[in-house]
Parts: sequence; structure tokens; C-alpha cells
Amino acid sequence: LVTRTGNQHTTKITRRLVGLAAGYSGAMATPLTVEVLLYAAARAAAGVDRLEVQAGTLAEVLEQVDGRDGRVKLAGEVWSARSFDGETVHEPGAVVRVVRISGATALVD
Repeated sequence: LVTRTGNQHTTKITRRLVGLAAGYSGAMATPLTVEVLLYAAARAAAGVDRLEVQAGTLAEVLEQVDGRDGRVKLAGEVWSARSFDGETVHEPGAVVRVVRISGATALVD
């Protein structure tokens, strides 16, 4: 449902889920249905993986990571990444540490 590279896409899905929950709450939905839809909207907005990945998590560099872009394997999935200081270059195969998550991008050191 949600891609890590499209914040607008995530926002659209979130709005649709919240709208759907609101529509159902006035119709025939049970409180549980509304709760499940709102939970799905919150996870779509935050990104499931973003909630699960913490600072200090290790990642493997798949494509060169520099201050502009790159790709890492993080928690079993491919993530966009860039170096935290904006200058360091990490080559494929290197193991890096996540400093923080910014949107859908891992900032690594």
C-alpha cells in the first residue's frame, strides 16, 4: 500500500483511510472496525518500518551512500540513505550505523 519513497502517496492513503473510517463510523461499522482503520492510517502515515528502526541499527550499503543519496539494506529491506554529515562516502559492502530516520531516508554514519 505505501512506498517509502513517496510522502505524497503516503499522505493520500492516510487521508483515504481516515475518511473511510469517518464514513464507516456514521454508518454501520462497529467501534472495532473504526479503530482498525484509524490504526492502519496511523501506521501508513508514520511508516511501519520507521517505527521499528531505531538509532544505532546497523545497515549494509548496497549502493554508494554520500550526502545526496544511496541505498542500504536495513531491517531486511532496501532503504534510501544518505550520510549524516553530508560529506562521508560509504562504499557498497560497508556496514553503517543509522543515526536517525528522516522521512523515508536513513541518515547513516
